Amino acid sequence: ATSIRNETVHSSSLPRGCSVSRGARGASSATFNTAHSAVSCEAGARRVGQVTSLVGVTLGIALDAASDAATLTLSGPAGGWFGAGLHAMVMADQPYTLVVAGEEVFEQKLGTCGEEAQHCAGTRLAASVTVLSDSVSGGVRTVEMSRPLKGRTDDHYSFSLAANTTLNLITAVGYSHAFGHHKAHHHATLTLTDAAGAPTCVCDQGGRGDLCHDGGTGCAHFVKECAPPRHDAAGAHYPFGDLLEQRNPTCSSMSYAGGLRCCGHGRIMLDADQPVRPELLRYHHKYRFWFEEYLPAPRAHAAVQAPAAPSG
Repeated sequence: ATSIRNETVHSSSLPRGCSVSRGARGASSATFNTAHSAVSCEAGARRVGQVTSLVGVTLGIALDAASDAATLTLSGPAGGWFGAGLHAMVMADQPYTLVVAGEEVFEQKLGTCGEEAQHCAGTRLAASVTVLSDSVSGGVRTVEMSRPLKGRTDDHYSFSLAANTTLNLITAVGYSHAFGHHKAHHHATLTLTDAAGAPTCVCDQGGRGDLCHDGGTGCAHFVKECAPPRHDAAGAHYPFGDLLEQRNPTCSSMSYAGGLRCCGHGRIMLDADQPVRPELLRYHHKYRFWFEEYLPAPRAHAAVQAPAAPSG
């Protein structure tokens, strides 16, 4: 977007929380909706987005569900190679990477050299992109290419219109057209919005954090009474915990980090190579609590002087 208008609304016709709508001529609206709306951010048939990193590499992505295609536009300095690695913050994340080296375009999986992964050129992947155009103007080479949404192999990144709202990526430029150690690099974040202008959610709308069996069955969730701090009518602070606000793992399945709540009856949690014994195990819990009674501090009262009794 060339310009973004920020606004706060209370509307039942927009998704709750933060959303972005693409407008005409590059103008967009970033909206924060305070209403508890039931409108969801459904993925449209097309999502588009573009970002330019601090090293001068620009990546544009257009996802089209109807044609099952991702159109990728990559541009950078024409004097050397340049590339963009998807869904990554560092080379050691081993990202699927698009590289333009002069008139050559290829796909690479970076960081596949063990402990040297942070500086490893990686492994060349089988070609899955089709180059649609390749041009140079003003010292910048721009290559437009297309490929299916689903990756050719597990090492090829798979795009999803439902999942891809924001995408972290790493970019780099080289000294020459020979692919080698980069001259400069920087990460960036690309946001994909609905091409037709429907709102695209760009922040957490809240979730309940289901705990499920394999395959997404037998799901359950919980929220305990980890009460936030409270005050009485006079403003005195009651000593309730604020664990829920702090996202303590014991208070909600959304922040739960694992433990006995994952061990439902009949659920087996072993490594794949460990045998499952037929007998049931019986176990006991023993708890010990230390506490002291809470005694609120006495409230101070202003001294009142009684009038002196009249003399004789």
